[in-house]
Amino acid sequence: MKSLSVAVRSSACVLAFLACLKGVPASGQNRSQAEPPFVVTTNPILQDIVRHVGGDRIRATCLLPPGIDIHAFDPTPATIRDLTEADLLVINGFGLESALDPVLENAGFKGRVVEAASRSQLISIEPSGPGHGDDHGHAHGPVDPHAWQDLRNAITYAQVIRDALIAVHPEARDTYQRLTDLYVRELRTLDNWARRQLLNLPAGSRSILVSHQGLEYFGRAYGLNIVSVVGLSPYQDPDARQVGALIDELRDRNIQGIFVEYGSNRGVIEQISRESGIPIGDTLFTGTLGTGDELSATFAGSFALNVVRILRVLDPGSSTLP
Repeated sequence: MKSLSVAVRSSACVLAFLACLKGVPASGQNRSQAEPPFVVTTNPILQDIVRHVGGDRIRATCLLPPGIDIHAFDPTPATIRDLTEADLLVINGFGLESALDPVLENAGFKGRVVEAASRSQLISIEPSGPGHGDDHGHAHGPVDPHAWQDLRNAITYAQVIRDALIAVHPEARDTYQRLTDLYVRELRTLDNWARRQLLNLPAGSRSILVSHQGLEYFGRAYGLNIVSVVGLSPYQDPDARQVGALIDELRDRNIQGIFVEYGSNRGVIEQISRESGIPIGDTLFTGTLGTGDELSATFAGSFALNVVRILRVLDPGSSTLP
């Protein structure tokens, strides 16, 4: 699947549309104080957090539909127009949307940009590790950007977004503060439940294999040993030599279950499961939200589902939702 930077270079219609937008007024210039701010987000997880914090005091749209990971984003004229009209663009930051930069530059975006992960406790990336660096045009940079997988970081996402909304729409300060307090309380309750469930697992029942390196924060926060098949992009596949080496490694380690992330290629995971004898658990949600049910369509719900699905493999007796 094409990365964003490749899509920008190859899509003549998008580039032509960008040229037409040079005369569009800068973001937010025509909004009156009575109008709600228009907020654009770069992935469905951020969109859900923004909606919890902003409520009905904002208009919000996401550049990606649910079920599509940011690594596979292919810009369209409609998404470019949303950028030009936005009062606030909420990105994760720290390299997750690095390929979005040429789109913003060509669109002449003049609005406010906020990095939701700017207050998170980040994990450094080992430059020589698998999948790091330029992954088919998608370079993450020196840190792992998937910080929301630790709910203590997700709480700071909500607080960063609250402050950004107050900056562009101070008239609704009290509403944004109240809604953020409610959402933070929900995330703290979920975090405490996840810690009770996962940190109490026996030391020999804490290792899982996932299809790509998107759960490092989850492992650090909740005491799991996360082994990944490939690097930071769910659209990167290992070669035959890497698969063989990984299977040999799994035979020497106490891996209880294998998981594939929503939207990722199942082929390699199924091969590893067949050759290692380790069962595949239910799908996990890492870089996007689900579309098939109400629970997976929210960040808190998808996080809870991830915990339950991991527990079904590691400790089936405790796999109940909070």
